[in-house]
Amino acid sequence: MSISIEHVSKWFGRFQALADVNFDIGNGELVALLGPSGSGKTTLLRIIAGLESPDEGMILHEGKNVTWESARQRNVGFVFQHYALFRHMTVFENVAFGLRVRRRPSKEIRERVDELISLVRLESMAYRYPWQLSGGQRQRVALARALASEPRVLLLDEPFGALDAKVRHELRRWLRRIHDQTHVTSVFVTHDQDEAFEVSDRVVVMNKGRIEQIGTPREIVEQPANPFVLDFVGNVNVFPASVSLGQAVSKGITFRVPEYPHAEPRDITVYIRSHELRIDRNGIDEHAIAARILRIHPAGSVARVALIHSATGKELIVDLTPAEIHELHLQEGDDVYVSPKRLKVFIPDYEI
Repeated sequence: MSISIEHVSKWFGRFQALADVNFDIGNGELVALLGPSGSGKTTLLRIIAGLESPDEGMILHEGKNVTWESARQRNVGFVFQHYALFRHMTVFENVAFGLRVRRRPSKEIRERVDELISLVRLESMAYRYPWQLSGGQRQRVALARALASEPRVLLLDEPFGALDAKVRHELRRWLRRIHDQTHVTSVFVTHDQDEAFEVSDRVVVMNKGRIEQIGTPREIVEQPANPFVLDFVGNVNVFPASVSLGQAVSKGITFRVPEYPHAEPRDITVYIRSHELRIDRNGIDEHAIAARILRIHPAGSVARVALIHSATGKELIVDLTPAEIHELHLQEGDDVYVSPKRLKVFIPDYEI
């Protein structure tokens, strides 16, 4: 099932939730809608589902206009954040519910439910009730129930939002494996960028009801279309600055910007991701920033180092590996130098 969202706009009173949203989802693709709260992600998902109607624009399935069809007519499966399981029904009966409503034969129901319970690896729990399951297990039941009637489209609205970090991480990898097995065209709403990048084929970055960028996770990270995307995706150090003659200056901190050699000064913002800064003891680079380490936060494969610029008091964040921390013998309170491996600037009316 391919989906086309054509020039969709939506108002709630005077508030415009969506403004001329326009993109296509390919057959069998898993697309993430990513953005901050209030960006329009869930409103768009509900319009794709048939749970809301747009004020302008159309939703097409395989080229057919389904804008005014209900969710059931569109054959859409929906997974919510809070499971929405029937508490008085077992796992088996929760998964079977949609098939029973459609009056499928008993033999077909049993075979389909057994297949799905096996797919989500809950065979030993088929006759337990939701209150006897963990949050992650309940969400797997919710997904099996959504897949039971063989939907043409699967929609997931922050399905892991109520779970702890470890379970979220396990379930998003599991969801990707399930998608690769079923190939159901899927749309996944999240405000968690790691979740979006790990699960999806493409990411739609939204802000204030508009699309800021559409691309693969790699394209979004490596080629951000504008300052909002760059600042929203990843951990970024931001420096308001003035640039001229290839040098950008921000409160005494100088950066090389050879792409702008002109004498006319321009106000810009310098963006440096936390993993694109290096720390050294000696300040070999003439533009290195003298700073003092405030805190070192170990976090698995990455250690986050918070520093303060000695001259201006500006706080910096640098991500290093534990091996780099050990090699440099870094301790809180140490005076060090920070320099960028790579930076990104956006200059109004000038392309870099």
